[in-house]
Amino acid sequence: LAIILVPILATKAGAVSDATTCTQWGSANVDRQAAYARLYLREHGSIAGYGKSPSSVITAINDGCAEAYGDDVSDTTTVVQAIHRTF
Repeated sequence: LAIILVPILATKAGAVSDATTCTQWGSANVDRQAAYARLYLREHGSIAGYGKSPSSVITAINDGCAEAYGDDVSDTTTVVQAIHRTF
C-alpha cells in the first residue's frame, strides 16, 4: 500500500513549479499557489492583460487551466502553458 500511496501523495503535496500541470495546480492548496505566483512574478514578470500581483497570476492560471480542462488537456498542460494559452 505504501508503494502506491507515496508517489500519489508526493505529487499532490509538492511545491508548485513551472512544470506543474493544471490537474496538479487544482490539487495545490492556496499557500502553495500563492508562493508559486510570487515566484512566477520574480522569474517571469507581469502577465499582459492580468497585471503584476500574485492574485493576477493565480487568476491567469485558473483561466488558462479552465480552458485546458475544456479541451481535455489538463493532465499535460503546465501552469506556464496555461498562462500563455500554448497548449
